[in-house]
Amino acid sequence: MDKFSASFIAMFLLLEPIVSAILAWIIFAEGLTSITGLGFMIILTGIYLAQSSHSAVHEI
Repeated sequence: MDKFSASFIAMFLLLEPIVSAILAWIIFAEGLTSITGLGFMIILTGIYLAQSSHSAVHEI
């Protein structure tokens, strides 16, 4: 865990709803609807925007 920054771990944890929905689909045969897909897109867009923002870029 020392190799990863706190911001990276926070971004990774934002994937939890997507992973949970996919596991529910696989294990419990839950349905993935278009609303779920829209939620996936919103989450992934938010993660992309957070990672690509100027404050997230580290200059070495």
